Amino acid sequence: AGDVSIVGCEAHRARDCEMRAASITRVGAEVPKLGGNPFFVGCFPFVPSLVASPIERSVCFPEWMQKQFGGTCMVTEVNPPPSNIAAAYKAAKDASCIVLCTFNAHMKQQQLVLMRALAELGKPMVVCAMRDPYDLMKLPEGACGLLAYEYSLDALEALRPVLAGEMEAEGKLSVRL
Repeated sequence: AGDVSIVGCEAHRARDCEMRAASITRVGAEVPKLGGNPFFVGCFPFVPSLVASPIERSVCFPEWMQKQFGGTCMVTEVNPPPSNIAAAYKAAKDASCIVLCTFNAHMKQQQLVLMRALAELGKPMVVCAMRDPYDLMKLPEGACGLLAYEYSLDALEALRPVLAGEMEAEGKLSVRL
């Protein structure tokens, strides 16, 4: 067997980051400029299960992105109730751009209700599907969809330059939406 001591070395880590960045996939409209007051919204990741779906709090898309770009953010429940949706709609009214994070929205369909409600504001919008591409099957007209395929700090770091307009999303969609 080969030398396993090199696993996870700096060269491997750099290559992993390159591959993750190359996998970010865009569907729908072009990535809009975030402007001076972007609004980042979405839930924490969770472990999908038929019995329970424990929430993973080690990384939080809205909070992390707000630290990178400024603006405002809101963390919703995994399956946002009407009160979350109303609060997000109100908070997004003054935003220059809306960036919504979905995570298994095809299973937690209130995330799709939130997406449609925010789209009604008519603002530039990006929907980042952090796991399954199926979340973007109902992408609002005129919105940009970005697929990261995983909800991790590494995925957020790969999305950052795409959202900043520093890099194109070059990934290829592996399923038909």
